[in-house]
Amino acid sequence: MAAQDGTMRSERRVRAGAKPTPTVDKLAAGKEARILQITTLEVA
Repeated sequence: MAAQDGTMRSERRVRAGAKPTPTVDKLAAGKEARILQITTLEVA
């Protein structure tokens, strides 16, 4: 669906629909979950 200005925006809207299931609950149910792992953190 296109926005009024013609751009294709398909991100989740604030407070729209059901909230995502927490990762802990997904893992407990035996489902697949993506976890972001940051190996190094450099502060400039």
